[in-house]
Amino acid sequence: MIVWGGTNGSIPLLSGGRYDPAGDTWAATSTDGAPEARTGHTAVWGANRMIVWGGGGSSSSYLDFNSGGRYDPLSDSWLPTSVSGAPSARSGHSCVWTGADAIVWGGRMKSTGIRNNGGIYALGQLTDGDGDSYSPCTGDCDDASAVTYPGAPELCDGLDNDCNLLVDDGIVAPGGVAGLAVAPVGDASRLSWPGLVSATAYDVVSGTLSVLGGTAGSFTSATERCLANDLASTAVDDGATPSIADGFWYLVRAVNCVGAGTYDDGGAGQTGARDAEIGAAPGACP
Repeated sequence: MIVWGGTNGSIPLLSGGRYDPAGDTWAATSTDGAPEARTGHTAVWGANRMIVWGGGGSSSSYLDFNSGGRYDPLSDSWLPTSVSGAPSARSGHSCVWTGADAIVWGGRMKSTGIRNNGGIYALGQLTDGDGDSYSPCTGDCDDASAVTYPGAPELCDGLDNDCNLLVDDGIVAPGGVAGLAVAPVGDASRLSWPGLVSATAYDVVSGTLSVLGGTAGSFTSATERCLANDLASTAVDDGATPSIADGFWYLVRAVNCVGAGTYDDGGAGQTGARDAEIGAAPGACP
């Protein structure tokens, strides 16, 4: 929580503090480069900055401000807000953050009374800091993350990827993994598969072909080994060797923050032993 400005009852202030509720501790905000002391201003949080704007001086003064500042708590530093095109000076106005801009409206100017106008303030930079083709001025809600921009696919990463003010919204359990390939690598077999955009990890299970045949093609009953659990990559090596005249089968399922998919390639018309929609089984990954 960041507190800044206001009045001590007689004079306006330009100091403040940062409160950490986890540690129940306070740290002072820098006054170097801070806006002029004021009260009746607004402060909103936007794009990793606190934006202070407007307000006025002491109650005996008719001085109002149409200036402000941008405070970065990570570096404990201030930068001024532009006054070019800014609304007229005022206090007691409203200010909201839209996810891309700050909107100021209303308030009162001490010398002329109530205001019925306002302005839109674009916080940042025309520069695209993370290389995703969006800047804060074009709606990027996190210009330090290339996977976060307006309309981006929502990922299971705890971020508001599409900048709609919701985190991990619309995520569903991943579908089946298709295209599993097996190739020899030294004395091992390397399993690889195409990654799914909706997946954050993969589970890999295996069993013996002869056991599968003895269970009437039931992968659930024939699953014997968990080769990988929550694997971040799309390949894993199996150094086991099947018995003579026997072999191994392998299945992969995708996992994300919602849950696990099925050990199924997602194809239509699968029947019998080719339908690998299995859940937990002996030897299966959690």
